[in-house]
Amino acid sequence: MTETPTIAPETFASIVVPAAGQAEAQTIAAGFPGGEGMFTTGCSADGAPPASYYISSGSMDAGIPLALADVPGIVISDLPPFTLLADLGLQLVSDAEPTDA
Repeated sequence: MTETPTIAPETFASIVVPAAGQAEAQTIAAGFPGGEGMFTTGCSADGAPPASYYISSGSMDAGIPLALADVPGIVISDLPPFTLLADLGLQLVSDAEPTDA
């Protein structure tokens, strides 16, 4: 008799972590399937570098938000990412150089 493989349940989450906790959050998330490469999108109050926070959002292993709950300053939400960023007073950091029009 063959065993049916178990598939980890997934959940939707938008997660914002302070820059000081980025490395810790990345290490924790990488321990789960699909968790590699999280928290690379920078955010700041005015959208200018440097990033003071990092966000990851979307469908993910349900264990990721649970495992990240103790990271200092983390915000875990079921809101869409841009709604959460607006609620926190944050914008995505733009790396584009300004141009003269």
